Amino acid sequence: MLVPTCNIKLGDLDLSWVNNVVIESSWKNQTDTAKITLPANIKLADGTDRKKSVHKLLDHIPVGSPVSISLSANGSLVSLFQGYVSRVHPRTPLVFECEDEMYNLKSGNVSDSGEAMTIKKVVDNWFSEYNTDYLDAELGTFGIDNLSKSQVLQEIQKQFSIHSFFRKGKLIIGKPYSSGGQNVISFKVEGEFIEDKLEYKREEDVKIQVQATSHKENGEEVTATVGDKDGDQRTLNFYGIESEAELKAIAEREIKKIKYDGFRGSFTAFGLKTVRHGDIIELIHGEESQKSGKYYAEKVVYTFGLNGYRQEVTLGERAI
Repeated sequence: MLVPTCNIKLGDLDLSWVNNVVIESSWKNQTDTAKITLPANIKLADGTDRKKSVHKLLDHIPVGSPVSISLSANGSLVSLFQGYVSRVHPRTPLVFECEDEMYNLKSGNVSDSGEAMTIKKVVDNWFSEYNTDYLDAELGTFGIDNLSKSQVLQEIQKQFSIHSFFRKGKLIIGKPYSSGGQNVISFKVEGEFIEDKLEYKREEDVKIQVQATSHKENGEEVTATVGDKDGDQRTLNFYGIESEAELKAIAEREIKKIKYDGFRGSFTAFGLKTVRHGDIIELIHGEESQKSGKYYAEKVVYTFGLNGYRQEVTLGERAI
């Protein structure tokens, strides 16, 4: 019989019991988040009554307190979240909202004169204290005026579609699926899911149009549009690509990542096989083997509490 267990360090408290935990982790979100709900009838071991216990707990766990969360479905705890308390809801039940290391990049602003930048220069200037793995792209004249370091990364995402996030303490910039260390985790489509929202689509049924824009050094723009005229619109931004033909080739490669025979959507499974975003999910379809395939995990939501330990995995692009 499987007995879900947890170990949660919240400020200077060690907890092996909670009412509910929800962790949301995705490279698209920039910040991994966690929400910890303590039981309404909480009572400290020293015998302090419930009402006083709540206030006493808040003294132990102010905003900014360190947080770590490890969960298990079978007794073998796995670390799934490291971060800090970002907000406290001082009511019963007590709720603590938490953010990963990105929390520390949201305070203290920086500025820059607006000289030609690359990702490497951005990392050297403002993120040198972190172990990093990044795509060294050209950013052109990239002005930074009194922004937090987190906002700097958000601007790079907004202008150049380059996402940033922390994975196991390492700052990743522009490499959602290629920063190494991916596990391959297999699931049987029939019988291994609690529920699923998966849909199998043929390549010809996926309608998508990509518009790519490159900002040239002289201030001009080069654009290329590829794909289906009536398809969903995607926009990509680049710097320093001078040729429309080269830009079109890049856009067509992006189309191939989206248009394929395969599954889209999400599934929910118990926490026996720990999935992290960026891992490769191998879906095995026993009855129709041609539908078996591998996909990157784009997002994982872990839930732990009265209903056990579950994880909802959202599929990303197909893994070759």
